[in-house]
Amino acid sequence: MGRKRKSKAYDVQRVRREHPRAYEPWTQEEDARLRNEQHRSDRELAEAFQRKPGAIRSRRKKLGLGLLVPERRQPTAPADAPTSAHPDGRGVAKANLGKRLLICLAAVTALALAFLAGRLTSPQSEQGHVQPHGIQLPRMGGAGRGQGASPTERFPLLRYTGERLTFVTWNIRGYPENKRPHTDWFHRQLSKMAVDVLCVQEVANLERVEDLRSRDDRLARSAFADSPSGTDNAILCVDKVMLEGLADPVGFQHPPQVAWVSWKGFDAVVVSLHLSWKDRSLRRQEIQRLGDLLADVRAIDPDILLAGDFNLTEDAIESLAEQIGMEVMTPPHQRGLGTVHTGRRYDYFLLSPDLANEEFVSVHIETFSGDDLAIAKQVSDHLPVVAWFRVDEHFRDRPLTPDD
Repeated sequence: MGRKRKSKAYDVQRVRREHPRAYEPWTQEEDARLRNEQHRSDRELAEAFQRKPGAIRSRRKKLGLGLLVPERRQPTAPADAPTSAHPDGRGVAKANLGKRLLICLAAVTALALAFLAGRLTSPQSEQGHVQPHGIQLPRMGGAGRGQGASPTERFPLLRYTGERLTFVTWNIRGYPENKRPHTDWFHRQLSKMAVDVLCVQEVANLERVEDLRSRDDRLARSAFADSPSGTDNAILCVDKVMLEGLADPVGFQHPPQVAWVSWKGFDAVVVSLHLSWKDRSLRRQEIQRLGDLLADVRAIDPDILLAGDFNLTEDAIESLAEQIGMEVMTPPHQRGLGTVHTGRRYDYFLLSPDLANEEFVSVHIETFSGDDLAIAKQVSDHLPVVAWFRVDEHFRDRPLTPDD
């Protein structure tokens, strides 16, 4: 492709000049203080805690505190505009106070209605799953253990109807299936999930990747490198998405596939990975090498997405995320639901802080029932996990070059 890598480096020191505590681990004292001061705005807390507003929002979520309606920036008034202290500006202060009270009242009302709707109505409609963000998703095979659950929305008081990018991560346990109908079923699920970027684990070789891509008219691009393991990782995407394969790291039983992915305002380094299952000592070494990998790719793009089969419990994945400066995207509405048919959860999306707090919309474990569940168990011992992201242009971190 001949792409020139002239993107800005992820300069932590530069960020810390404005937010001295940025990317530092949270202490118990800070958590207690955040709970006591949760009535304050994210911007006020960011200044008080010397952290980025996104870090405040993320910590609120992790501690189970309520998310505030984001502050709206008011347009800057001209220098000669009347103020509350000016004779021509009488009543302006009162009017502003009234507007703020109305906004607060609207927010409380919306929260109450959302709560009642969740208690009294089903989240499904005849057309499909209706999301709090206003996202309409296709109805997929049954719900299994998560029956009736709709994808979690990070900001339930907002309505998001803009364009989005759909990621799916799925350990497919080999491809193609022994039975052609099962292979066809697999591709129908990808179509129902409207996947834009597919991160797969346990695919044998380049021939199998090309076979997978050729059977799906939408998957036009792929990034893959063979390894002796025979159960490798790959990234595939639709034609509209820009995909640049990057050097794969060494020292892993199943070498992660690394690529730069871009569409409209979304751009990030994406890693499809599968950590060692039986060899715990090797898995610990792989976790250490993940930190080195992240340090290398941040020079390409500050936004990083890790997706795949981590073979770690929920407590262990949280510990890993904190260790490498990432955030785990988990669907609270699916607590206790595993990503493998035995009930354990091993498959996750881990995001860098800015990606988690800006572009990220929602995450959902896709489940099946009836005949679909029977076939799903034949196709793989894992369930697919879906995540959605905003693509607004102002989120772009790496400017496009003429070669892009």
